[in-house]
Amino acid sequence: MRIFWFDCETTGLNPEVDQIIQFAYILTDMDFNEISSGETYVRFEKPDEFWSPEAERVHGITLEFLKENGISQEELRDLIISALGSEGLPPIPAGHNIQFDLNFLRNLFPRWMFRNLLDYHPLDSMTLAQAINFQARKTKGKWLFPSVNLSTVCRVLKIDPGKAHDAISDVRASMAVYQKLNNFIFKVDK
Repeated sequence: MRIFWFDCETTGLNPEVDQIIQFAYILTDMDFNEISSGETYVRFEKPDEFWSPEAERVHGITLEFLKENGISQEELRDLIISALGSEGLPPIPAGHNIQFDLNFLRNLFPRWMFRNLLDYHPLDSMTLAQAINFQARKTKGKWLFPSVNLSTVCRVLKIDPGKAHDAISDVRASMAVYQKLNNFIFKVDK
């Protein structure tokens, strides 16, 4: 089995109208050993009036940068298919708040293709942080994490998050958070 850790930076929060503009992944084995990785920017292919200045302030990626450095949506699909490989079972999708990113990938791929590529229950470091947070509240009377967003969880766990809202930094931070929280769970249960 393999795990497909990935993150998308987007032009907004709605996968029906917004678009992926940065994508990064790390493919690992079940012991978190890296098999392959990659990152890319994606051209904004909608009329410029749909560009979100608010999203640009969050991730710092400009429309001009994407016009010069981005690949097409079709090239992104090909990159993801190549990264996933065709050997054995499809990898398990993973990340932080991974359903957000999966929703964007669902709109990128035809339904039948997506089901063949990433049709597993994902590993989500945010869900794990929420579960641990509720357990801490129940047993210790206080929350471990004031928020379960990636930067806050990294701060509490003393993990370097890298550059916030940068896809490859977020992938690496998600992996580190998931590993540390997994270790934490096994200590709590003993």
